[in-house]
Amino acid sequence: MNHDDKSSIAPPLENNTYAEFYELRKNASTMTVSTIKWFHNHLKMLLDEMRDKTRNNTLSVLSIGSGEGDLDIEIIQAILPHLNSQWTHIKYDALEPNPIHRKRFLERLSENSFDEHISVSVHDAYFGVSDEFESNESYDLILFVHVLHFFNDPYQIIQHALALTKPTGRVIIVHQSAIGIPEIQRKHMLSLKGNEKGILTTEDIKIRLDQKGCLYRCYDVDAYLDVTECFNQSEVGLKILSFCMGCDLRNVHKNKLTSLLQSMRNHAEIKDNGLFLYEPIGIFIINPD
Repeated sequence: MNHDDKSSIAPPLENNTYAEFYELRKNASTMTVSTIKWFHNHLKMLLDEMRDKTRNNTLSVLSIGSGEGDLDIEIIQAILPHLNSQWTHIKYDALEPNPIHRKRFLERLSENSFDEHISVSVHDAYFGVSDEFESNESYDLILFVHVLHFFNDPYQIIQHALALTKPTGRVIIVHQSAIGIPEIQRKHMLSLKGNEKGILTTEDIKIRLDQKGCLYRCYDVDAYLDVTECFNQSEVGLKILSFCMGCDLRNVHKNKLTSLLQSMRNHAEIKDNGLFLYEPIGIFIINPD
């Protein structure tokens, strides 16, 4: 790579831009809606599997990298109808190191009037890092929703989570498949970011879980990203595209942007209301050893 290439590398997203671009990307995709629907459809099954009358009556949940808490609040709402004599309380711990996301999560909590049976704590901490979040308790549910790719060794993190899971508990991972944005990232990562760091997908997770002999189920869930604004090269579209690529593309060289958009066009589907990129997700339910 020559000096000119290095000088044209797109800068990473800082906390403020990350939070702003994340919200736009989330609103343009059906991922969150599809994930919420899955939880509403499967939580009763999960809770029934985990029931153990020898335990206390508090259902404990740990959400790692919870973001703004919109999904977490939906999960709590989905659990509430299934509380009974087995579980009468919910203890919900959320870890979110991004101060903007954490602030929005706390604002959402203040807007939702949970009663005394629900305890929610939002921690300014990372998971699996020394001197950060430490817990002496074990959990019924541990959630990773689109965050495993942030860890240097995601499989070590999964093992750490399983070690904190109760014998009848579950670790749930929501993650993108290799289809859609990851296909485009693989082609343009070196040009845009200056590296070719591997992109973690559900297929990678399955391979490693199989190698480790983990007991798990995986559900394939359809999702679509509206990329119409990206092709319009509007301000919103460039921010969505930036989040997808993990770097700020607003001042990237026109040739690089044109090449990126061409790759996206090759994968996009034309529908009546715009251009859409198919980006299915996988949802894993992992049993502790």
